[in-house]
Amino acid sequence: SGKKSSDPDGHTLKYLWKAKGVRFNDPKSPTPQATFPVGKTNVTLTVTDEGGAKRTDSVLVTVRLIGGGSRRS
Repeated sequence: SGKKSSDPDGHTLKYLWKAKGVRFNDPKSPTPQATFPVGKTNVTLTVTDEGGAKRTDSVLVTVRLIGGGSRRS
């Protein structure tokens, strides 16, 4: 979630979520939703303020099958 992002000058923030092979329901939201494939996916959030200052952070999301379940299409 990008909800805790803040700007010391009080500027409005813009968000952009990216992950290869993943579609976010609203990639410009601080709290988008997405479905991830089984495996590891790097997710990047870039936050930009009105003055053009940017910060980017990434996290590795790991999705595993549990309980010997089978994968459905």
